[in-house]
Amino acid sequence: MRIVRLYANLFRAMGRALQVTAVQALFGFALLIAVLQAAVFSVLEDWSLLDSFYFAIVTMATVGYGDFVPVTAAGKLAAIVFMFGGIGIFVLAISAFAQAFLRQILIADSEEHYSSDGGQEGMRKNANLQQDSVLDRGVQRDKTN
Repeated sequence: MRIVRLYANLFRAMGRALQVTAVQALFGFALLIAVLQAAVFSVLEDWSLLDSFYFAIVTMATVGYGDFVPVTAAGKLAAIVFMFGGIGIFVLAISAFAQAFLRQILIADSEEHYSSDGGQEGMRKNANLQQDSVLDRGVQRDKTN
């Protein structure tokens, strides 16, 4: 029964992490780049939109299966441009999601310990976790400069 509760907590944390505005914005921007890339490669390489979108996602995730490769000079140049922007945004989106996910796991863990110490320590940790994040500190640091 404990394993079911652990998986439930994991999926709940994933759902909450996907509700974070920064995560949604970065994934939305990554999706926008992938759709734009799909449209470009559909025209330049004469691929279907599905194949072009597949190529965009595989490229952004740095998987690179090699089943679709640009053959025209324009397609190769477009791939280079999209790689520079797309990979960076994809990595930022995954990093933001991972940070939000781990924060949710820590919050859930601190909430489980409320009853073991009368709730005071768990509430203090929970408040600190909700206020403190790497992204938040980065924003605060930028405001001070």
